[in-house]
Amino acid sequence: MADSAQPTQEPERVILHDLRRAIVQIENQEADIVLSSDGTVVVWNLHMERLFGWTATEAVGQTLDALILPERYIKAHQRGLTRYQHEGTSLVLCRRLIVEGKHKDGREIPLTLIVMVVSHNGSYRFLGYLNMLNEQEVGAHGGA
Repeated sequence: MADSAQPTQEPERVILHDLRRAIVQIENQEADIVLSSDGTVVVWNLHMERLFGWTATEAVGQTLDALILPERYIKAHQRGLTRYQHEGTSLVLCRRLIVEGKHKDGREIPLTLIVMVVSHNGSYRFLGYLNMLNEQEVGAHGGA
C-alpha cells in the first residue's frame, strides 16, 4: 500500500505470528490480494471481500487507488510502485505495517499489512496479507 506508513513497534510474538501466517499463505498460494507489476488486482480472496465489501468480480482488474486506498495514501503508493519498477527497491516489503484501508461504504478500517514480492522469469507480483486490528491493538496505536 503506502510507502509512507510506519512500521509498528509491536511485541515480537505478534510480528512473528503475522510473518508466519504470511509465509504459510505464500507456501499455499493464499495471499489475500495479489497485484500485477503495474498495481492491478489479479487475485482478491474471500477474506478481502469480507474485509472491504468488494467482490472479486468487482475488484479484479482494478487498482488499489480505486478500491481501498484512502486518499492520503494514493501518491505514496504510486511512488512506491514506480520506485520498485525502476529501482527494484521498496520501503514496505517484508515489514509489518499499520495502515488504514477504505471499505466500499467509505469507512476506514485499521489494518496490519505485510507486502511481499514474488519474481519469476523477469516478471513479478506483489502479495498482500491484511488483518483488521482488534480494539486493543487500535488503542495501543492511538487509533491506528
